[in-house]
Parts: sequence; C-alpha cells; structure tokens
Amino acid sequence: MGELPWSLFTCKTLVILKIHGKFIFYVPQYVCLPDLKTLCLNSLIYLDDGLISKFLSGCPALEDLVIRRPGWDNMWTLDVSVPSLKRLTLDISIHEEELYHEPVFKYKVMVNAPNLEYLDFFDTVSAYISVGGLPSVVEAHVNVHKSFRGDWIWRRRAKYGNRTSELLRSISNVWRLSLTGYTLRCLSYGGPNLATYRNLVYLELGFDPSNGPLLLLNLLQSSPKLEVLVFPEGLTVIREQECDVNRDIFFDYRWNPPERVPECLLLSLEKIEIHKFCGDEEEELNLVKYLLKNGMVLEKVTIWCHYLFGGDNSFSFKDELENYPRGSTNCNFRLYIPYLVPISSSS
Repeated sequence: MGELPWSLFTCKTLVILKIHGKFIFYVPQYVCLPDLKTLCLNSLIYLDDGLISKFLSGCPALEDLVIRRPGWDNMWTLDVSVPSLKRLTLDISIHEEELYHEPVFKYKVMVNAPNLEYLDFFDTVSAYISVGGLPSVVEAHVNVHKSFRGDWIWRRRAKYGNRTSELLRSISNVWRLSLTGYTLRCLSYGGPNLATYRNLVYLELGFDPSNGPLLLLNLLQSSPKLEVLVFPEGLTVIREQECDVNRDIFFDYRWNPPERVPECLLLSLEKIEIHKFCGDEEEELNLVKYLLKNGMVLEKVTIWCHYLFGGDNSFSFKDELENYPRGSTNCNFRLYIPYLVPISSSS
C-alpha cells in the first residue's frame, strides 16, 4: 500500500483531485486546498474515522465529492459536512462477507450539505444514516438495503426503515427522484411517513418483491405535480419457467386501488414507461389498467415486454390492453413485444 505525499494537502492551485487504489489515507495536521472543486476518493484505506472530516474542512470551495467504498477500508463512520457542496456521490457497497466478524450495526453515514443539488446514495452496510435538511437537492438516486440477523431483528429493521424515511423527507424539494426496489423494501420496515414532494416531476421506481406496489400509492399521493413515472424493474417478479411451480410461495402479488385517485393522475401525469413487463399476473394487468383509466392527461404510455415470455401463444394480453378504455383522449399507447412489431394506438 502506498502513502500520499503530504505536499498534496497544501496545494493552493489544485482544482481536481482523484485518488484511486489501495493508498493509505492519512491527513497531516494542516490541510489547505482553497481552490479544490472536485474530489474523488476510491478504494482507499483509512487510518482513522475522523480523517474525512478533517480533510474536507480544508476544502472550502469543494462542489463535487465522490466517495466509493467497494471493500473493507477500516472506516466505520463517514461524516460529510461541506457547506459548499453541490454534488455528492456515496457508493458504500462493501460485501457482507467482508464484515462477517465485525459489528456491522456500528457502520454510520452522516451528511450535512445544505447547498447540495445532486445526490447519488448507494449503501449496503450502514445501520445508521443521518442526513440533515437538503432543501436544494433537485435530483436524487437512492439505493439503500441491508440484511438483518440475530437478536432484536424487528426492532433494528424498524429503526432502519424510519431512517430511510427521514432520508427521503430531507430531500422533499427534489424534482427528479429514483428509488430502487431495495429502497422501497427498507421503507416498508418502518412507517413510510413520506413528505409531500411538491416539485417532483420525474419518478423512477424499482420493484419490491416482498411488498409489490404497496408504496406506489403513497408516492403518487405525495407527488401532486408528477409528470413522468418510470418502472425500470417492471411491475412483478420475473421468473424463469423452471421456477414457476414455486412462484406463489415466493411472492403473492396484490394491487388494491385506492378510494381516491391521486391528484397527479388527474392533473399532471403525462408519461408512463414500464420495462420488463410479463403480463402473466392478473394483478399486474390490473395496475396498468388502473393507470390507463385514471390518467386523465396521459400523453404516452410505453411498455417493454420481457423477452423470456416470447412465443406463439404468449402476450395474450396485448389486445386487452390495446383496447382498454383510457381516461385521456390523447394517450398514445405503445407495447413492445420481442421479435414483433410494436403495437401503437391512440384513443
């Protein structure tokens, strides 16, 4: 392992600094990087939990910070407090096997960046996540998930779910938001006490195989100005044919339409994209029908079918969806089927 030269920490003309590899990250007593705008720390070994905070305190002009931790790095607490920061990418993807002999519940992440505009947060190990108010964030990508074992598993899950909710409430002014299926599952651990996302126009949602679309309604009702809704992971669990015999044991899909239609469906939602569509679940079709029927201002609905379900007798749902009544008279419906010409229709 190499050590970084101490002269690096007092370079007054340095604007971009990217460090990659198994360097030993040790900070001298005095850090002064007045012009540093971009910093990327990837796969380093840290001698002390407080080194990141100490280093960042000497970067008063820092705007773009990337920290990637793909493996064990001797740091339990990551504290990012940078008033000038505008973009933050945290990738804490330490594999669980590397932490087998460590008290993983002690891993923590704390963020305080009031001027942050962009957040990309991927975390698989931290049991404690604390994010201060981020009123300026306009785009956020959140992928958090964690395994729980041992005593008090339900209590730890509930706390983790509540902290995930707090993270999303801290970015309530966001315009574009992406949540993975794992993140939705973590939200379900606690009470998904979501904020109202009054500025949100673009929402990308993964699929939670444990809870299905349970939180979809919460998010739609919390996003009154939503214009684009994307499902990159589909609306149900994609199963190989040989696994079909056990599918009801693995997941029981349920879609329960609300009594009151979310405001965004009535007034603002213009575009829906669904990827990896299977069409072999009645409830999956019911969800699409609900969106078509209640999307009063929809302009475009695009569905990409999953290639595993091709064949001469497959896609029996295509005519049903193509001819299903729609709330919007201007809705252009496109269904992409593998090896076939896409179906396109307008009502």
